[in-house]
Amino acid sequence: MTGSWNLIARGLAIAVLGASATALYIVSVSCLYVGRFSFGLGALVTALLGAALFRSCLGPYLNALEAHTNADLTNETRASSDSV
Repeated sequence: MTGSWNLIARGLAIAVLGASATALYIVSVSCLYVGRFSFGLGALVTALLGAALFRSCLGPYLNALEAHTNADLTNETRASSDSV
């Protein structure tokens, strides 16, 4: 995959991870509310681990995305100054 497609795939994977952690958190709170404590606690622990993984992946991804965007802008600026 090229750099742009790699960033898109990473972003989608991180987004799915965050959405899954959020959904699992909602399920865990619902289970705890209705008294399914063992499943609710297991889901809560899994949701918290997913949220921690999401948070640890998000920062480096945003840095890579910003670096890629800055590189594209720099290349575009060079191309436009060369044609003048």
